[in-house]
Amino acid sequence: KRLYVVEPMQTTSELTPRSETPVSQSPGSTRRGGTVTMTYTGRDTGERKTLFGLQARHIITTMEMVSSPDSCNGPSHMKMEYDGWYVDFSADFNCPIKLPPQRPDNMRSQKPDCLDRYVTKGNGVSDPGFMLEGTMKMYGPDGSVQMSQTTETLELSRAPLDQAFFEIPSGYA
Repeated sequence: KRLYVVEPMQTTSELTPRSETPVSQSPGSTRRGGTVTMTYTGRDTGERKTLFGLQARHIITTMEMVSSPDSCNGPSHMKMEYDGWYVDFSADFNCPIKLPPQRPDNMRSQKPDCLDRYVTKGNGVSDPGFMLEGTMKMYGPDGSVQMSQTTETLELSRAPLDQAFFEIPSGYA
Protein backbone atom coordinates (compact mmCIF):
# COMPACT_ATOMS: atom_id res chain seq x y z
CA LYS A 1 0.00 0.00 0.00
CA ARG A 2 3.06 2.26 0.41
CA LEU A 3 1.62 4.12 3.39
CA TYR A 4 3.64 6.39 5.65
CA VAL A 5 2.83 7.06 9.32
CA VAL A 6 3.99 10.04 11.38
CA GLU A 7 3.90 9.52 15.14
CA PRO A 8 4.98 12.61 17.06
CA MET A 9 6.73 12.07 20.38
CA GLN A 10 4.96 13.25 23.49
CA THR A 11 6.54 15.33 26.17
CA THR A 12 5.79 14.70 29.83
CA SER A 13 3.65 17.87 29.98
CA GLU A 14 1.39 16.56 27.18
CA LEU A 15 0.48 13.39 29.05
CA THR A 16 -2.69 12.98 31.03
CA PRO A 17 -3.17 10.24 33.61
CA ARG A 18 -5.17 7.25 32.44
CA SER A 19 -8.27 6.28 34.30
CA GLU A 20 -8.42 3.00 36.18
CA THR A 21 -12.22 3.02 36.20
CA PRO A 22 -13.67 -0.37 35.30
CA VAL A 23 -15.94 -0.66 32.29
CA SER A 24 -19.14 -2.51 33.14
CA GLN A 25 -22.21 -3.36 31.14
CA SER A 26 -24.68 -2.28 33.83
CA PRO A 27 -24.50 -0.97 37.39
CA GLY A 28 -23.37 -3.67 39.80
CA SER A 29 -22.27 -6.09 37.07
CA THR A 30 -18.56 -5.94 38.00
CA ARG A 31 -17.42 -8.44 40.59
CA ARG A 32 -14.37 -7.97 42.76
CA GLY A 33 -11.44 -10.18 41.82
CA GLY A 34 -8.24 -10.83 43.72
CA THR A 35 -4.92 -9.04 43.96
CA VAL A 36 -2.19 -8.71 41.37
CA THR A 37 1.11 -7.63 42.95
CA MET A 38 3.81 -6.14 40.73
CA THR A 39 7.23 -5.84 42.41
CA TYR A 40 10.12 -3.90 40.84
CA THR A 41 13.66 -4.21 42.18
CA GLY A 42 16.74 -2.43 40.86
CA ARG A 43 20.29 -3.23 41.99
CA ASP A 44 23.45 -1.37 41.01
CA THR A 45 26.27 -3.96 41.08
CA GLY A 46 28.90 -1.23 41.52
CA GLU A 47 30.66 -2.26 38.30
CA ARG A 48 31.57 0.55 35.88
CA LYS A 49 32.95 0.75 32.36
CA THR A 50 33.24 3.37 29.64
CA LEU A 51 30.94 3.06 26.60
CA PHE A 52 31.00 5.72 23.86
CA GLY A 53 32.89 8.03 26.22
CA LEU A 54 30.18 7.78 28.90
CA GLN A 55 30.38 6.20 32.35
CA ALA A 56 28.16 3.09 32.27
CA ARG A 57 26.68 1.41 35.37
CA HIS A 58 25.90 -2.31 35.56
CA ILE A 59 22.33 -2.52 36.82
CA ILE A 60 20.08 -5.56 37.24
CA THR A 61 16.35 -4.84 37.37
CA THR A 62 13.64 -7.44 38.01
CA MET A 63 9.88 -7.19 37.69
CA GLU A 64 7.69 -9.91 39.18
CA MET A 65 3.94 -10.16 38.85
CA VAL A 66 2.01 -12.52 41.12
CA SER A 67 -1.76 -13.00 40.93
CA SER A 68 -3.70 -14.37 43.88
CA PRO A 69 -5.81 -17.54 43.43
CA ASP A 70 -9.02 -15.48 43.47
CA SER A 71 -7.85 -13.03 40.77
CA CYS A 72 -9.94 -12.66 37.64
CA ASN A 73 -7.57 -14.77 35.50
CA GLY A 74 -6.59 -17.18 38.30
CA PRO A 75 -3.23 -17.63 39.99
CA SER A 76 -0.10 -16.80 38.01
CA HIS A 77 3.55 -15.89 38.44
CA MET A 78 5.68 -14.07 35.86
CA LYS A 79 9.19 -12.66 36.16
CA MET A 80 11.32 -10.46 33.87
CA GLU A 81 14.95 -9.53 34.43
CA TYR A 82 16.97 -6.77 32.74
CA ASP A 83 20.74 -7.15 33.17
CA GLY A 84 22.56 -4.32 31.44
CA TRP A 85 24.90 -1.40 31.22
CA TYR A 86 23.17 1.97 31.60
CA VAL A 87 24.31 5.55 31.02
CA ASP A 88 22.88 8.97 31.71
CA PHE A 89 22.07 10.17 28.21
CA SER A 90 19.62 12.89 27.39
CA ALA A 91 18.48 14.34 24.11
CA ASP A 92 15.80 16.86 23.18
CA PHE A 93 13.14 14.24 23.89
CA ASN A 94 12.42 11.56 26.46
CA CYS A 95 12.00 8.12 24.94
CA PRO A 96 10.39 6.18 26.42
CA ILE A 97 8.44 8.54 28.65
CA LYS A 98 8.39 7.21 32.18
CA LEU A 99 4.84 6.95 33.51
CA PRO A 100 3.81 6.14 37.06
CA PRO A 101 3.38 2.35 37.50
CA GLN A 102 -0.12 1.22 36.71
CA ARG A 103 -1.94 -1.78 35.38
CA PRO A 104 -0.61 -2.48 31.86
CA ASP A 105 -3.27 -2.33 29.11
CA ASN A 106 -2.42 -5.88 28.04
CA MET A 107 -3.11 -7.18 31.57
CA ARG A 108 -6.83 -6.49 31.50
CA SER A 109 -8.93 -9.36 32.71
CA GLN A 110 -10.17 -11.93 30.23
CA LYS A 111 -13.45 -11.58 32.14
CA PRO A 112 -14.89 -8.08 31.55
CA ASP A 113 -17.20 -8.42 34.57
CA CYS A 114 -14.26 -8.88 36.98
CA LEU A 115 -11.89 -6.26 38.43
CA ASP A 116 -8.63 -7.14 40.21
CA ARG A 117 -6.84 -4.87 42.68
CA TYR A 118 -3.33 -3.93 41.50
CA VAL A 119 -0.53 -3.31 44.02
CA THR A 120 2.86 -1.97 42.89
CA LYS A 121 5.96 -2.24 45.08
CA GLY A 122 9.51 -1.24 44.32
CA ASN A 123 12.95 -0.52 45.71
CA GLY A 124 16.51 0.09 44.59
CA VAL A 125 17.47 2.01 41.44
CA SER A 126 14.39 3.92 40.31
CA ASP A 127 15.69 5.38 37.02
CA PRO A 128 18.65 3.42 35.68
CA GLY A 129 19.07 5.63 32.60
CA PHE A 130 19.51 4.47 29.01
CA MET A 131 20.55 0.83 28.41
CA LEU A 132 23.38 0.55 25.88
CA GLU A 133 24.10 -3.17 26.33
CA GLY A 134 22.14 -5.86 28.07
CA THR A 135 19.80 -8.80 28.11
CA MET A 136 16.14 -9.09 29.05
CA LYS A 137 14.95 -12.53 30.14
CA MET A 138 11.36 -13.59 30.69
CA TYR A 139 10.82 -16.54 33.01
CA GLY A 140 7.91 -18.97 33.06
CA PRO A 141 5.98 -20.15 36.13
CA ASP A 142 8.51 -22.97 36.67
CA GLY A 143 11.47 -20.53 36.68
CA SER A 144 12.83 -21.55 33.29
CA VAL A 145 13.79 -18.90 30.71
CA GLN A 146 10.93 -18.60 28.18
CA MET A 147 12.38 -15.76 26.13
CA SER A 148 15.58 -13.76 25.92
CA GLN A 149 16.31 -10.51 24.08
CA THR A 150 19.71 -8.84 23.74
CA THR A 151 20.37 -5.12 23.20
CA GLU A 152 23.66 -3.90 21.76
CA THR A 153 24.26 -0.27 20.83
CA LEU A 154 26.54 -0.07 17.80
CA GLU A 155 26.74 3.72 17.50
CA LEU A 156 25.79 6.66 19.70
CA SER A 157 25.93 10.24 18.52
CA ARG A 158 24.59 13.64 19.54
CA ALA A 159 24.97 14.99 16.01
CA PRO A 160 21.80 16.39 14.42
CA LEU A 161 20.00 13.99 12.08
CA ASP A 162 19.67 14.80 8.39
CA GLN A 163 16.23 16.34 7.71
CA ALA A 164 15.76 13.81 4.86
CA PHE A 165 15.09 11.12 7.52
CA PHE A 166 11.85 12.95 8.37
CA GLU A 167 10.52 13.56 4.86
CA ILE A 168 7.76 11.37 3.39
CA PRO A 169 9.29 9.12 0.70
CA SER A 170 8.15 9.75 -2.86
CA GLY A 171 5.27 7.49 -3.92
CA TYR A 172 3.97 7.13 -0.35
CA ALA A 173 0.65 8.45 0.93
